[in-house]
Amino acid sequence: MAAQDKRGSTVFVGEEDPSVSAPLKIHEKPIEDVIAEFQTNAEAGLSAAEAAKRLEEDGPNELEKPPRVSLLVLFLIQLNSVIMYLLMAAVVASAAIKATGDDKDKFLSYVDSIAITIIILINATIAAVTENSANDALEALSSLQSPMCTVIRDGEEVSIESKNMVRGDVVKLGTGDVVPADVRCIKANDFRVNEMLLTGEPEDVAKNTKIKPRVPGQPEKLTADNMAFSSCNVKAGTCIGLVVATGMRTRVGSIAALLNEKRDDGAEEKGLTASKSFAALDKDGDGALTYDEVTEGLKMRGIKMSDQQIKDMCAELDANGDGKITIEEFDNFCLAKAPAPAAKAKKEGCLPDTKAGQTPLQANLEALSIKLGYMAIAVCLGVFIVGASMGTKDPEDPDVPSWLFMIMVAVTLTVAAIPEGLPLCVTIALSSGCSNMVKENVLMRKIAAVETLGSASIICTDKTGTLTEGKMTLVAMYAGKVDYTVTGKGFDPTVGKITTTKGDEPANDAGGVRATLGSAVLCSNTTLKLETDPDSGLAKWTPRGNSSEAPLVVAGHKCGIKLEDLETSLTRVYEIPFSSSRKMMVTITKTTGDTSLSHVAKSGEHTAHVKGAPNYIMEKCTSYMAADGSIVKFDEAAKAEFTAKVDELSSQALRVLAIATKNFGAKLPYGEEEETDAKFGKIVNGLTLCGLCASIDPERDGVKDSVLQSRQAGVRVVMITGDYLKTAIAIAKNINILNRHTFTEGNGEATDCGALRPHKEGEYLSNPEIDALTKTTSVFARAKPEDKLEIVKSLQRQGFVCAMTGDGVNDAPALNRADIGVAMGLEGTEVAKGASDMILTDDNFCSIVKAIEKGRTIYAGIQKFVSFIMSVHFAEVLQIFLCIVSSIPVMRQPLQILFLILVTDLPPSIALGFEPGEALTMKRAPRPKTQPIVMNWMWRGIVANGLILTVCIFYTYMIALWAYAGAFISTEIIDPTRTSCAIWEKDKMTPTLKIDCGLWTGCNTSAAAGDALYNAACTTDYATEWANIIGSSVAERAEADAAATIAGADGAVYTPHGNPDCAVCIEESIRRARTATFISLVWAEGVRAYCSRSFENPIWVQMFSNTSMNKAVALAQVTLFIALYLPGLNHVLGLYVDEIHGWGWFIAFQGAVACGVGCELYKFIAKQFLEEAELAGYEEDEDGNVKSSVKTDEVAITVK
Repeated sequence: MAAQDKRGSTVFVGEEDPSVSAPLKIHEKPIEDVIAEFQTNAEAGLSAAEAAKRLEEDGPNELEKPPRVSLLVLFLIQLNSVIMYLLMAAVVASAAIKATGDDKDKFLSYVDSIAITIIILINATIAAVTENSANDALEALSSLQSPMCTVIRDGEEVSIESKNMVRGDVVKLGTGDVVPADVRCIKANDFRVNEMLLTGEPEDVAKNTKIKPRVPGQPEKLTADNMAFSSCNVKAGTCIGLVVATGMRTRVGSIAALLNEKRDDGAEEKGLTASKSFAALDKDGDGALTYDEVTEGLKMRGIKMSDQQIKDMCAELDANGDGKITIEEFDNFCLAKAPAPAAKAKKEGCLPDTKAGQTPLQANLEALSIKLGYMAIAVCLGVFIVGASMGTKDPEDPDVPSWLFMIMVAVTLTVAAIPEGLPLCVTIALSSGCSNMVKENVLMRKIAAVETLGSASIICTDKTGTLTEGKMTLVAMYAGKVDYTVTGKGFDPTVGKITTTKGDEPANDAGGVRATLGSAVLCSNTTLKLETDPDSGLAKWTPRGNSSEAPLVVAGHKCGIKLEDLETSLTRVYEIPFSSSRKMMVTITKTTGDTSLSHVAKSGEHTAHVKGAPNYIMEKCTSYMAADGSIVKFDEAAKAEFTAKVDELSSQALRVLAIATKNFGAKLPYGEEEETDAKFGKIVNGLTLCGLCASIDPERDGVKDSVLQSRQAGVRVVMITGDYLKTAIAIAKNINILNRHTFTEGNGEATDCGALRPHKEGEYLSNPEIDALTKTTSVFARAKPEDKLEIVKSLQRQGFVCAMTGDGVNDAPALNRADIGVAMGLEGTEVAKGASDMILTDDNFCSIVKAIEKGRTIYAGIQKFVSFIMSVHFAEVLQIFLCIVSSIPVMRQPLQILFLILVTDLPPSIALGFEPGEALTMKRAPRPKTQPIVMNWMWRGIVANGLILTVCIFYTYMIALWAYAGAFISTEIIDPTRTSCAIWEKDKMTPTLKIDCGLWTGCNTSAAAGDALYNAACTTDYATEWANIIGSSVAERAEADAAATIAGADGAVYTPHGNPDCAVCIEESIRRARTATFISLVWAEGVRAYCSRSFENPIWVQMFSNTSMNKAVALAQVTLFIALYLPGLNHVLGLYVDEIHGWGWFIAFQGAVACGVGCELYKFIAKQFLEEAELAGYEEDEDGNVKSSVKTDEVAITVK
């Protein structure tokens, strides 16, 4: 059943075919009804007062802009991660402990806290500055709109700013204008608009005032022929139009709303959009709401109205008094009063929520950071409990309580456990990758995007301007029953030629070619000029005029036919522009001089030149031009032959135009006063068919190879276009997105987007149904912006990492939503660039393949340096832990640990991010979205390499302690009862100097006052008292006797550790051992860095091919020697290189060598357990036949 709304339009309220009975849209209503609906006048327009009132009600004709994220907020966002919290906690804990110590007033006490803070600031600054070119898509959308426009108000033409235009304004548009709002055409004269920004298609679209009736089962055109849409360019003609939508209500505004839309997958799953919410209220399913249902809807929106106000509102919206109002009307009313309901929102924080838009790498790093946090806390607590329970003390400061010493050790372990350089290494690796990609014509707007593209499993790409040139090009001709081939792409007439298809003979001078192109050029208003680009300074050929005429004009130039030359002898005297009813354009020239075209009339006579739809023109032809230029009767056989050729060319997705001519005498066949249609009828009867011209928007050079490389890398390419299905299929076959040998229509690989929304307009299939379609479809045709967005969402629901390429406004929402949006830099709109993550500066699809390879290489480098840095930090923690539980002096001071983190670990870690890719990088399947950075077999390597490093360095430290202190345990080193210690003389490789720590002192047993030698422990029988010391040692007895015989002494006393020379065993032995071990560790980590360049290849395979690694390790060695020998710095770090002698260097060297040997041995054994990403297994021969294949939509990586 149908009802009438308040404007007299049919409203669907029953179970009829919704495609026929749904409420009429603005372009389906008679123009008189539309004018009445907007309460305006087609001749006089709005009054100034009414326009001001509507401007106050609707707001300016501008697009809403989201608040721009400032550099400061971007900086703070970089700090909003788990690993940053851990680092900041370590800073606070370290500073707090040092502030309670004896050296709290010394700057050096806080060096570790300051250094970690600097790391945090550097990392956040690099990332924030790199990303400060924030998403400016909506600013770009606004900039597309014309700043001034001409409207009719109070019956007069006035020029106003575009932002002041309102609904109901009558606007005048002409060539070169930008449509300022959505406009319904009232009058249109050869009016053509380029809608590539919305549809992605390059052809200019003819606009008229006619209403196209609905046809059941036939898909609706994306852009109505009687509407001109905001931000589109007027390419030809004039129009008087009625403004029907402004600002965010325009078609471009709906796209802007999609860009502004907060990402809330939960809301999508629950279907909490406005229309679906109100549809749920419609209990009887008739598409309209009762008063009670309206009241419930108002409560849903949180709109407070009294009962009387609700009754008044319903009465106003109830057009036919049946007690109901349509859902659309109610939705529009609510939108003006309150925002649509959404899913229960999360509580907004101070910073923008960045979790929803995290790249896979960022999500994995977050997960890894949480693991590290738990591990760091567990280690610190474990070491503190064990050390405190054992009463472990600092051998260099035994007066400090055990619990306080263990707190300081725990803080030190926190610094050692948390890989401070991890976020900085990731940031630098990604930033460097972005810089390198500039050389490959790829501009990264977000640093994580380059790695994300490396994990892409599907590339959703627009056809026009991305896979194709975006420039219609003449590729074939048929004249005089001869096939011709036209080579070259784009608008450069100096590239390519015209030849016969058979024999490849030059055909520039062929009579049929020159006649066809000559009349085509004379029937065009497009010019071609070599212009200098103001930005690049490069000269390029640029057509001015109708884009459908450009390929004809370019082809004419290739054989020397130029409009400016022809016009000197062939003067245009009349023109009938193309119209949708006539389906052809006509011009008449008068020959005024000599011309190179032989088929035109002689001097003083007239020639008609006609171009247009082949079937329309051939109906008007009575003859055709043969290959030799003669005129032949156009009988049924010839017509059938030409018709078959049209069908053949059209089946290849070529756009075919027919060119015809007719010679008149000196007098034209019509009178000047006659109507255009009458003149047209007299001109086009009895035409001579010159030939057919077939054009296409050709695929870009190299795209076919890039699609193949993508498949070999396990990446599926999906074409999403606004073009018709047959055209999309033809292009897809040409570039092997569809296999031309196996594809058949209806096999599910190519789909019209109408299949996504087969029911009532705007309602999509359920998520499972859409997912089933997108899983197998490689070509989507006739796509709306919303369709592209739904496709991307569907692929993401299935776990794919989805890249989306595009260049038009219609691509922006999907670019914004995709895991990575890729915009075109040359032909792409600023809107697409603003919504993207990366931009191809050469518009070459091939550059995407290079970016994928670079992204995979960067990710592999990240895995390597994460494994390296984690194993080093694990070893640091383990070494300190072993010292604590073994009661051995802690082998490293906090500042030494910090030096190792910043100088020894960090540069090689960064260098690992620059590792070149392996040979099979682009043969492997993409990794799963949820795959962790550190896989299980990598954890095994981290632990194993950490253990090897710990064993080697701990062994070195133990040897050094024994050599320099003569003991291992802290209590033994500082034991006051020690009688001797061994010390190493300079330049000696053995401990040749054995110091007797005992001291004999002369004393007096008398207690006389003032006797300085008096000692209560003094005895004259010292030989018996300390018989265990003297024993049979003649030297000891002589030393005791000498002491007892000094002046005033009558005995001797023995002090076990009284020799001041023995202080070296306590005060210097530990620092000597630490220095030698420190050197060994720096060298060992340098060796480990080279080992970490590959998980499977030996260290000597292309050992020095990574120049960044060579520089990093060399830098570490230079800084090591600076730390060892720079006065002041060495002692601050606790390094005493002048005390370790040759022996210290020797044991340091053997520790590093042992570490390298151990790590390489483990690599050799563990190589067989590595789980590399599976090979994609796709191969294709030159003809496109698949040799072997795996389904790229089901690839996975086994993680063990």
